This record gives sequence, structure tokens and C-alpha cells, in this order.
Amino acid sequence: MSLIYAMVCTFIVQFILLYIAGYYMFDESLDTILNMVRRQFLLVGSSSFLLYWGISILTGVGAYYSKVSSLTDKTNALESQLSKATLSTLKAQLKPHFLFNTLNMVDHLIHTNPRKAVKTVTQLEDLIKSTFDQNRPNECTIKEEAIFLKKYLDIEKARFSDRLSLEFNIDEETKEIQIPCYLIQPLVENSIKHGIGKSIGECTISISSRFKGDFLIIEVSDNADAIKKKPEKANWSIGLRNIDERLKLYFGEHAFLDLNAFENKGFKSSILIPKRYLTDYD
Repeated sequence: MSLIYAMVCTFIVQFILLYIAGYYMFDESLDTILNMVRRQFLLVGSSSFLLYWGISILTGVGAYYSKVSSLTDKTNALESQLSKATLSTLKAQLKPHFLFNTLNMVDHLIHTNPRKAVKTVTQLEDLIKSTFDQNRPNECTIKEEAIFLKKYLDIEKARFSDRLSLEFNIDEETKEIQIPCYLIQPLVENSIKHGIGKSIGECTISISSRFKGDFLIIEVSDNADAIKKKPEKANWSIGLRNIDERLKLYFGEHAFLDLNAFENKGFKSSILIPKRYLTDYD
């Protein structure tokens, strides 16, 4: 009796597996699968029948997991494409914002120092060409970003003359690290707008990059005497929100932007990226 019970249970289990395999392999109805069972049982006998359907079930399960794996690969590919498209969109958002601010600065010079304005327009033309280059990738090295910032700040120096000075402290081991293009520029612009732009004294803007512990740290700081408070994240400007979104899309949730106002004077913006997410770091 126990042998018969075991055979019945085995048959029921095999039938259920057969139904699942038939569904995923052939998208067949229950009636069709039953007919397949009946035909195979009559043709090859019970022993061969079990062997045949055992192989068929394994094949079906393999096909099912292959289908799932294929769908997973397609989903990952689509997510990657979406992230790249989002990064391109965020990068594109900075272009009109950047152009609007630099043209405003040139307009100011035209009224205050026309001769300097002519020179600045020439510098701006070179900067705009590189900024709006459609073939420029979404990524660049920190060294390349620093070169771009130097050109940008040379234009801003024409506006503030001797009141604005610059410092670059880019550690050698960080120069070839890849980051999203224009990642640092909004921080520099923020220091100008809320620092020297609202100050009556001199101001030094310092741009640095270094490794500290498990992080790459990129900092933009100023010593302007303008009164500034650390802004709440909900009140961040478009440029600051853009940086934070790009960091998380490019490096993951553990990369972030940190803002700090000093009690006496000055402001510091810090980008922190975990080393393990840097493709160019060994």
C-alpha cells in the first residue's frame, strides 16, 4: 500500500511540475498538457514515461530560468540607459544656467569697463565652445575640470579685478579620476554669488581634491566676509540639487554634497565620493 501511495504522490508531483514546465515552455492549456501526458504514457510505457517527462521538466525549468535571466539583463540594460539619459539631461540643465550668468557678467563689464569687456568676450567664446561641444562626453578627469574652472574664473576675475584670487590644490593621485563634467562649477559659482558678490573685501576661492580615509573629497571654499548661513536642503538652488542628483546617479547613494558655513567668515562646499565607486582608483 505504501508503495502505491508513494507512486501516486510521485505522479501528482510530476504532473504539477509538468504543468508548470508546459506553461512556460509552450504556453499550453491544461487540456493540451493532459493529452500530451496520455499520448506519451501509451507510446513509451510507465518507466520510460517518467524518464521522458523528467528530462522534459528539467528542460522546461532551464528554459524558464533562461527567460528570467534574459529579462533581468534587459531590465539592467534599460536602467543603465535611463541613468545615462538622466545624466545627460542634468548636464544639459547647467548649460543655459551657466550661459545666462556669464552673459550677465559681460553685460556688467560693458557698462563699467568696455575695454575689459572686449577681452572677456573673447575668453567667453572659447569657454562656450567647449561647454556646448556635443561630442564632449559626460565624464572628464578632475584635471580637465580644473582647467575648465581656471578659464571660467579668469572671466570672473575681470569682473572683480584684484578683489578675487584663486587657489588650486589638486593632489597628484586624484588628477586622473573621472567625474561628471561641470560637477564643480556650480559650487564655484555659488561662492562667487553669495561670497565675493555680497562682500566688500577681498576673497580667495580655493579648489582642492584629495583622498581622505575611504573617500575622495573635492572642496570649494571661500573666505568672503559676507554673512552666509548653511542652506536647508529643501532650499538648495538648481545647481546644488543638480550636483547631488548627478552624484547619486553616477556613484550611488553613498556619494553626497555637504555644505558648511563658518562662524567668522567663509563657506565650504564638499563633494564626498567613496573610493570603491571610483573606476580609475586602484
